[in-house]
Order: sequence, then structure tokens, then C-alpha cells
Amino acid sequence: MITLLTHYRQDADEFTLNQAVDRQWQPAEIQAAAVAADAAGRSLEALALYLQTQRVAFRLKLKPAQFTPRIEALWLPALRQQAQQALQFVDFDSLQKVEHSFGNLLRQERYSRDKTRRAEVKAELAQIQLKWAGLYVVNEIYDKAEMARDRAKGNGAPEADLIAFNAKLEDARAMTLVKRATQELMQRENGNTTQAIANLRQVFRLHKSSPAYPKAREAIENSIRGSVAQFSRAQPGAKGEYQDGVMRHFHLASQLLGFHIAELAPLPKTDPFRRELKDSLEKAIAFAKGSDLLQLSLYDLLADALPDDPGSADARAKALELGSRVLAAIPLKPTEDDRSKLPSLVPTCSTIAIENRTAYALILYFQGPERFLVRLDPYRRGCVVVKNGAYEHAAFSAAEDVTPYHGKEDFNQRHKQSFYVIKSSSNFGNDAANLESRLVGNFYLLRAPRDLPSPVVESSSGLVLPGK
Repeated sequence: MITLLTHYRQDADEFTLNQAVDRQWQPAEIQAAAVAADAAGRSLEALALYLQTQRVAFRLKLKPAQFTPRIEALWLPALRQQAQQALQFVDFDSLQKVEHSFGNLLRQERYSRDKTRRAEVKAELAQIQLKWAGLYVVNEIYDKAEMARDRAKGNGAPEADLIAFNAKLEDARAMTLVKRATQELMQRENGNTTQAIANLRQVFRLHKSSPAYPKAREAIENSIRGSVAQFSRAQPGAKGEYQDGVMRHFHLASQLLGFHIAELAPLPKTDPFRRELKDSLEKAIAFAKGSDLLQLSLYDLLADALPDDPGSADARAKALELGSRVLAAIPLKPTEDDRSKLPSLVPTCSTIAIENRTAYALILYFQGPERFLVRLDPYRRGCVVVKNGAYEHAAFSAAEDVTPYHGKEDFNQRHKQSFYVIKSSSNFGNDAANLESRLVGNFYLLRAPRDLPSPVVESSSGLVLPGK
């Protein structure tokens, strides 16, 4: 029997097992080994031996039916044991065989006719499938984890278990996003910063209660510190490759600062990173001297990041002053006719619902009866309320490869909807756009005239209602 069990434990095929049995053992001897394994609780081994006993007895024209009751009784314990071993050794192939065997078991007459017994077996299979899904999660194979979870749900897994598993799955997915983003950010200017930001944006917007959230924040803040330190050490008048490298660090820092402010600002006064954020922005503003667009973007970030800071009003005034110069530098384009012709519901004002479907922060500048600028962060929807009249307006981004827009338009008691898909000179960020288009969220109020009672925004449509 040692030879037979050795073959069996080494996963020999059925033909090899049959040959070993035929050469060495009679049914009574195999049955004795089966009974011994059965008594010892080795259900999987006992089932295999009983099946071999039955086959040998059949070939020898004996009565194999006497073994049938015990074989039927051992199927479920044997499958439990096989599943336990497969889970212990993370053997996905064996788990697939277990699942298939459970299916065969459920098709047996005694299970197909007995609803109570069938439900019990399906419940046991569901627990195995959930544990199987958990192994996929550990190995970051999330699509297969979801499929295994769905099969468990189909077999009646308890709702509480599914909820717990889904929470575990989402936390693991978020941690993977942070890990991949951190790897990209550690490469600084050589990494794919856009993809790193795309990953972290999902964590900040969809996984706020996850353990991954503070790690995501730590990753972005460490990267900001490193990039600011690099361009802050630049020597005046530096040229060539060194200066090119410094500029790459500056643009990386500006991109990361904008992302941090878009997702995490405004920071409370007690936040330890607040002081570093302000210092970094001030260094970036000083470094960007000579570029109206970059300085405008950074002043605007500073004003939004620290609205309660004494320097915030001055930063916003400087950004507004730079806005007129940026507007003048952008070629004027004909404004497309707004076919919707919807009326504004806010007295003496027009309303604009804007959706930013890009991976870039969008700066909107208006010049007319009112002069102001607002920033709409990537994958966000917002509403602007303006006093009626003729305006020049522009939409632009601090990203170098983005084509800005400059137009003239009459806003006379109308409601306009604008959807921005910024035309870029490269495909940089398109993958992120596809990945994050579901993150835009609801419409919210970006700005309104100060002397106007606070308007109410209908969150799903962007329709603006008068305040009370």
C-alpha cells in the first residue's frame, strides 16, 4: 500500500494508480487501507482508496456496490480537505478542480432533490470561494477576485461576509494604487507623474476612509519636498542640461502642488504641512518670474490653498492682475453659437455650468462688468454666476502642452453649459482621462457676485437657482 499512497500523494494520474493497484493489491486489502484512512479522518485519502477499491472490484467482476454508501458520504469531507490544502498552499489550479467537483456533487440526485442539503453544500462552497477570492486580493489579481466573489454571491454567501470582503478588496486596491504611484514619484522627473497623480486621485476621492489615504498623502508631500528642494538649489544664470533639469523639477513641483491643493486644501491651521506648502509655493512663484501664466497659476493656488492666510488677498489680486496680460496674449477665437438658449433663473445674472473632463487644472478668466478668475480642478464640475453683460473670457492651463482659448460673448440672462476637453499637443494624460472620467462628481458653486444672495446649485444638472 505504501507504493499506492506514494503515487497518490505525488498526484499520479489515474492510469498510474490503476496499474499500481492491479499489480499489487486485492480489493479487500485496499478496502482495509481505506477504512484505516477513513477512521483517521483522512477523508481525501480514504475517498481515493474507496474509489480504487470499487474500480478493482468491478474489473475483477466482484460486487462494487457495497462501497457506494461510504464513497457518497466521503465526497463532501474529502472536498473540504482538498479545498483546505489548496487554500493553504495557494494552489489556484487545485481550487478550480475543487469548485468543479462541488458542481458535480450538487448534480448528484441526493443533493439535487434535497433542497436543505443542497443549500448547505452551496453555502460551504461559497465560503471556499470567498477565501479563494481573498487569495487573489493578496496577490493583487483583482479582476479574478471579483469573479470569485460573484460566484460566492451566486451560491448564497451571507451579505455581511460580502460587505466585509468588498471593504477588504477596496482597501487592497487603494493600497496598490498608492504603491504604484509612490514608485513613479520616487523616479521624480523620470517617472510617469500623470499616472501617479491619476492613481492618487482615485484614493483621495474614492477611498477617504481607507488606510491607503494617509499613505497617499505622505507620498505626494514627500515628492513635493524633494522637487522643491531640487529647483530651490538652482544657481542664478545656470544654463544647458543643468538648467533643463532644474526646470523639470520646477514643473514637477508645480504639478504636484496643484494636485495637493485640488484634493486636500484648504489645510487647517494646525496641519503640520501648511507652513511647508506656503514656503514651497512662494519659492515656485519666485522661480517662475518672467512667465505670466505660471505665476498666475501659482498665485491662484496660494490664494486657494490658504484662504485664511494674511497674504491670500494679495496673492489673489496679483493673479487677477496677471490675468489681463495672459488674456491679451491669447489669440481671439470666434465663439460658437450656444444652441441651447436656456434662460438664467437668477435675476440680473447669467449662469454657466462647466465640466472639466481633463487631467489638467483649468483656469477661467472673465473680464467685463465683473473681472475675476476661478480654477476648476481636473475631473470636476462647477457653476459660475456673472452679472449680465459683454465679457471677454479665457480658459487656459499652466501645462505647457495645452492650447488655451480666448473668446468674446454676451451673457444676458442666459444659462450656458460648457464642456472642456482641452486640446493638447501630446497624448500625455489620456490614459488618466479614461480612468478618471467617473470621478467628476456633482456640480458645485465656483463663484457668484458678492452682493447676490447665495445661489443654490442643482448638483446633477448644474442648473443654478436664486438664493433666498
